[in-house]
Amino acid sequence: MKRAFLCLLLLHVIPMSVWANQLYFPGPAQSVVNTSSKLDMTGYGQLIYPGKRDFEVGFSEFQWRWGFLHCSDLTDSFECNEAPGFRVPDPNLPPLSGELDNISLPDDWPQPWPGDWPSNTYYVSQSDPSFKIVRIPQNGVLYLESGTYYFGHVELGQYARIHISGDVELHVNSFKTANNAKVNVDDNGLPTDHKLVIWSRGTDASAAGYAVQLGADSDTSAFIYSSDTVKLAGSLSAGDDITRLWGGVTAKLLSMADQSEIVYTEPDSYELRLSPTQSQSDTCSRIPITFNVTNDKGEVLRNISGDLTAKALNFRDTACWATSENGVCSNGPDKTVVLRSGSTRLWLQNKAIGTVNAEATFTSNETGELKSEQGNYTFTAGGFRFSPSPLKMVAGKPEKLTIEAIYGDCDPTPIPEYEGRKQLSVGNASYQQPNYTSTGAPHKPSVNGTVGEQTIEVEFSKGVATDALTLNYSDAGVLSIPISEVQSANAAGSDSATEVEEDSNGVESRQLNGDVSLHARPYTFAVCGSLPSLSDVSNQKAFIKAGDPFTVTLKPVVWQSGDLTGAALTNGSVVSLKPNFCNRSPTPSFWHQKAPDATVTLDETAYVVTPVDGSNAAITGIVPLTHTETNNAGDVNNVRYRFADISVDEVGAFGVRSKLAANYLDMTVNPGERPLGRLYPSHFSVSGSLTSAITASEDSGGDGFTYLNQPFDGQYTIYAMTANNRAVKNYHLLGDAYKAEFEDWVINPTSTNPVVGQDLSERWVRAGKTGWKAGSDGTSQLSLNSERMILEKGNAPERPFDPLHFAVGVIKDDIDNTGFIYCDVQNVAGCETKVVRPVSGDRPSIDGAEFSSGEFMFGRMRMEGFTETQDLSREQKMPVVVEVFNGQRFFTNTRDNASEISTDIGEKEVLFSSTSEEANRAQIFLRDSANHTITKKTVENGRSEFVVKAPVQNGNLNREQFRYWQRLDRAIGSAAPQAWLQHNWQGTQFDDDPSAIGTFGFYRGSDRVIYKGEKNITLTGE
Repeated sequence: MKRAFLCLLLLHVIPMSVWANQLYFPGPAQSVVNTSSKLDMTGYGQLIYPGKRDFEVGFSEFQWRWGFLHCSDLTDSFECNEAPGFRVPDPNLPPLSGELDNISLPDDWPQPWPGDWPSNTYYVSQSDPSFKIVRIPQNGVLYLESGTYYFGHVELGQYARIHISGDVELHVNSFKTANNAKVNVDDNGLPTDHKLVIWSRGTDASAAGYAVQLGADSDTSAFIYSSDTVKLAGSLSAGDDITRLWGGVTAKLLSMADQSEIVYTEPDSYELRLSPTQSQSDTCSRIPITFNVTNDKGEVLRNISGDLTAKALNFRDTACWATSENGVCSNGPDKTVVLRSGSTRLWLQNKAIGTVNAEATFTSNETGELKSEQGNYTFTAGGFRFSPSPLKMVAGKPEKLTIEAIYGDCDPTPIPEYEGRKQLSVGNASYQQPNYTSTGAPHKPSVNGTVGEQTIEVEFSKGVATDALTLNYSDAGVLSIPISEVQSANAAGSDSATEVEEDSNGVESRQLNGDVSLHARPYTFAVCGSLPSLSDVSNQKAFIKAGDPFTVTLKPVVWQSGDLTGAALTNGSVVSLKPNFCNRSPTPSFWHQKAPDATVTLDETAYVVTPVDGSNAAITGIVPLTHTETNNAGDVNNVRYRFADISVDEVGAFGVRSKLAANYLDMTVNPGERPLGRLYPSHFSVSGSLTSAITASEDSGGDGFTYLNQPFDGQYTIYAMTANNRAVKNYHLLGDAYKAEFEDWVINPTSTNPVVGQDLSERWVRAGKTGWKAGSDGTSQLSLNSERMILEKGNAPERPFDPLHFAVGVIKDDIDNTGFIYCDVQNVAGCETKVVRPVSGDRPSIDGAEFSSGEFMFGRMRMEGFTETQDLSREQKMPVVVEVFNGQRFFTNTRDNASEISTDIGEKEVLFSSTSEEANRAQIFLRDSANHTITKKTVENGRSEFVVKAPVQNGNLNREQFRYWQRLDRAIGSAAPQAWLQHNWQGTQFDDDPSAIGTFGFYRGSDRVIYKGEKNITLTGE
């Protein structure tokens, strides 16, 4: 190629192969270390380093011929700078053979090139074998794909060419081109965009004693290394044609003939690059930094591996490196790791505020030592932390907030260097729940008394500004307020906690900032509606009947000065509500559809206010409401949650409490309690019973009855009731004016519905009533409980009372005139049968409620005697009959299967006997149905009998007359004496025992003449 084209060609020179670098090709010509090397200029050859004059040529021996100036910078020619010490590392490449490791070769490698290819164009790819000899004939063209190739020997004929379709690394033992050959250049001899490195690893005789030989007038673009010799032939003519190599040569012997040139093109330079070179993070986070070994185009060289050392040039006490994002950050500011495949990553952290200056070095056989540029990595405070966070607020109540400048989440410690007065910018609130725009919120928070954007000054001490802000928000929900630091442009310095980078306008690019998170709740819910005043409650003015429905409404309200504070506020203590709470400002965001979910309700317990020591009560009819279920009033001050038809099942005054069903934003909204009352009884109720002395099982009629004067059991209990018929528990605790007094009576009816008749109460003997007290179930009770009641006999026998009605009524009203509900007036649940006690003297007629009824009879026991005159040895019967009076006469009470007779209460009175020996006299006893002798026997259908064994007749006539008694005022075993069966047999009182006379024999009269007696005519004249 003509020399005239050299400058033009240099404009097209590009960096060479990724494997060619300044480590092995630092200049146009040099040799490896520790070798005896020589540069032999046999003619007009020249080494050209464009733009550089004082470059070195590194051989141990130089042979200059013709005295010509053999070095040039393209501007001037000059003598070469002989530098025997300018050497490159020995890559230690042995000659190629079939036994090389990591090279896949055929068994007969080197394999010869096939000699009968169809044309002069040859294509070789990485998948082809490693050929022993590659010969390209005259005018032939070899095409190589990008990659690395291993050939034994390469020979190019005249005008032959090698084209590469990408970067190629060619390992050979020898490489030879004939005249006018072209390697990796275009038709004009200019270098292509692709890069070729030729590594000659041995010698071969076919190269005429040179491992690499470039033929005359040839053009080659490559970096050539030879462990032996390299020969550049001269020109075939004396004109401007020359042999030119674009690139560089490293060889043991370099021979350059006349008209040959090496034009040095700097190879790809290895660079160690940091990515990023600038970054910012808080001190709790790590900055990832990638270290890449690249060429000058920035392409990572994946075939490069070596040792990387990363260094922090400052902050050497606090900076450290880690090999993973969450791995251990090693102690010390330096860290050495293996960099593989051209790249690795480390994480830099600094536990101090400021910018860390970092760099790295890399060393490998291929690159030597590379040094990176410096990276600048700024570590800032994590920002502002606010405590408490979130700030849990009560609507309307100011709260203090502390600000801390911190490293970050990993280290909650405030930054001690953050000191002095700082200007802070307060931004507009951002509303999350509800998600208002800043202009649509019904209320806005204030900071230090000011609403909206503002700049304030805050004093920090060791990173903390205690109680720096006072916030107030008169609504409910979730919102945040941005706070950021305002710093002057010159607020920098290596030792400052606020050291920052400044932008081109001198304004800092970093500020400490943070968001104050607010969670606000209503103070309480006012209890409103048509309710009694506090004075009405304290004066015990009647409100409604216990159990009657009423309505309350609830309103979420704000806190005001004088309200609960401290633990009482935060722990959910009960707010004592006054009616004026209903006039307080509401928290309208609470009922917004996008507000935090909440359920508004009432406490199911009504808390007793009066009477003292009274019982709490249940509130029924409560239907909880969601936070959006209001009355939809147009005026926010009138918005209410309405709870209709609720009731309290107790008497007295009670606190009704508003509440939320669950916490609101993890805060307890204080329940609000408003006293309501007085609730008074709806009516009284009585329950009672009588237990007939003769039970139903003992009554042939199956009903049961009681004889007059016979003890029976009875009881009644009076309750104060609610409107829904539930007994109350507080009535007995009320003052005397608030409690009714009662009297009981018994009526022999002349008519019913209501029961009217004769008052027999004077004959009803019973125990006294109790006063009002708590029963075993806690309910208020007034009761009578008697096991020995008696209804006395009158002055004469009376017909059966079927039934008598027992009742109790109010004789002194309570303050509310509470009474019974009577079925003849209101036939409703809980009504009672009315029993009227008639007028008696000055006492008026009184209505009462029946608690029981029963059948009562006038009864007596009668005995029948006998007279036996025929057979004085024959056994006799002495019948016993229990009788009742039917209004006209006595008749057998066939219903009685309970009354008893017994020989234990029998008493025999001998009126006459022929013998003085008791054993020979008549004997009286009882027999059961099995004919066994017994001492006690129960009547059957009102009748029974004694058996009389006749006197003993031992040859003499043994006569006897006696009277036999049943002493009814005596007990039979553990049973009560049956005195109610006594009668006025001998007097006017009903206290005579029954008896009968038994007679065995004849007796004439007073002259002792015995006549045959008539039946029932006794020897005593009865």
